[in-house]
Amino acid sequence: MTAANPFQQAISNVAEWLDGEGCAFAHRVVDGSRIQAKAAWEIGVPDTPLAGKPVRLVLPNDFPASCARIYADEALCLVLPHIEEDGRLCLGVEPSPADYVYPCEAVERVIHAFEAYLTNASDPDWVADELHNERLSYWLRFCDKKRRAANGLPAARLNVVCLDEWTGHTEGSIAVYSQKGPSKRPAAMVACMGKADPQALAQRHRWANGTLTKGRALFVHMPPSQLWTPATWPETLEQLDSLVSSITAGGLSLVEWLRERIRGGSQPFLVVLVQEGVAYGYQIHPADVWQVQSPRIQPLSLVRVDANWSLSRDHGLSLLSMRRRKRIAVLGCGSLGSPVIELLARAGVGYLEIIDNDLFEAENCSRHVLGLSSIHKSKVAQLAERLRTELPGVEIRAQAASATAWIAQSCRPGDFDLVVDCTAESSVRVALAQYRDIAIGVCPVIHAWVEPFCAAAHVVSVHAPDSWPLSDPADQKINIAEWTESTRVNLPACSAGFHPYGVADVWQAAGFAAERLLAVLDGTVGTSTIWSWVRSRAYFESLSVDAVTGKLVPDSPSPFDAAMLTRDFLATVGADG
Repeated sequence: MTAANPFQQAISNVAEWLDGEGCAFAHRVVDGSRIQAKAAWEIGVPDTPLAGKPVRLVLPNDFPASCARIYADEALCLVLPHIEEDGRLCLGVEPSPADYVYPCEAVERVIHAFEAYLTNASDPDWVADELHNERLSYWLRFCDKKRRAANGLPAARLNVVCLDEWTGHTEGSIAVYSQKGPSKRPAAMVACMGKADPQALAQRHRWANGTLTKGRALFVHMPPSQLWTPATWPETLEQLDSLVSSITAGGLSLVEWLRERIRGGSQPFLVVLVQEGVAYGYQIHPADVWQVQSPRIQPLSLVRVDANWSLSRDHGLSLLSMRRRKRIAVLGCGSLGSPVIELLARAGVGYLEIIDNDLFEAENCSRHVLGLSSIHKSKVAQLAERLRTELPGVEIRAQAASATAWIAQSCRPGDFDLVVDCTAESSVRVALAQYRDIAIGVCPVIHAWVEPFCAAAHVVSVHAPDSWPLSDPADQKINIAEWTESTRVNLPACSAGFHPYGVADVWQAAGFAAERLLAVLDGTVGTSTIWSWVRSRAYFESLSVDAVTGKLVPDSPSPFDAAMLTRDFLATVGADG
């Protein structure tokens, strides 16, 4: 006879309890239509907000890995808090390892939480507060419910909004993209404030697919004190007009705003209500003859795509604002430079000029952020296009040029707040030092490179008036190990070859480097410094080549261990620095 698995045994124990001692408050029912469950019981809840409505206790198939569930009437979703579309109550009970041993106690925890919920749900103030506190979750359900209704209006599959700084209320524009086919739903709607162009934004981020219809938008700040629950959400134009008038202290009539701008036809309008950084939308569908029929409104779930939200979730905005004003040049778009560039862009740097003369090849896939769609194309052009498409606000200029030619011909003092060298080439380090006064000026210059096998990574920040020594002491005074030529794999082409390491290796180095680049950019570090990430002696011993290691290599029996070191620049490179 096959032994019951832990899930079957736990459900069997609970069923024995509920069908026995528990029969006073629960009786077994068949429940397989709406949810996958092993067992279900109907429970009585007299003298509560759920009285007269069916309430079920359900054990899911994976109980007790998942908690027992309480289901109420689906119609109570958006009426009482914490009831989902299928009627499931979210009671905040989490599974415990002990539930496998004591499954009945696991169910009792859920029942006690449900009893506390019923007590709270009898208090109208608690209900309103809970609905308001989680208003975004309920708004998403509300929008979906209205769209699916028999008389629902078509809403775009993607509705995005780009916010900026403003007070009170302001105007903007929208771009709606519709595609041919049986579906009446537009593919996307893009909304921008002020003079910002939603069509340009849609084209940049590849939302501009289909026939374009332009419209107008109104953005209104909603104070934090404004109760925002299903009971207060407008469902008619008149209700929305009343709300806008109320929160603008009578300073704006939505109806008059619409009358002044409707020119006939099907021009779409959007009202965006913003409360504590969250945007709630209403699309307005003008009637053919307003005097006969009032325009209808459709609640919309909006996705914010501005940098403040996408890159910072509205936190640390002073730092993000500062970074968005910064300009960085990065020389080298290879296995180290490409992830460093992406990390800087995602950290909010506003302008990046990336310089590399190489084309992307198939063998670069293993440790570069680009892939096969970029074969035989400029690395910098492809990476710039990728980041423009995927990230908001960042301006990226791709320069398909050699690093030394760019230094000599295209860079001038004051152009950048930071110049980063990720080429790992001696000639570039020396050129940056030689041309510093006439090409770079006083901004910090940072050199970043990895040693063979990514056994170590180095980030050297050189601040004026210091300069990188023309003797180029990277190998002699900064690198951790001495490497022979045998560490390089040579290819049958002129000066072609590589050092073997993987993406996990070099992207660790990229994160190490980017953290320190940002510290310099943010002003946390203001003196010339050498940072090194050094793998353990066990890692060096695991390599298939001989390397003479220095005293800075940490002793550890694990090849996964590493040390992070900080050294003084002048003390390390010597007087010629």
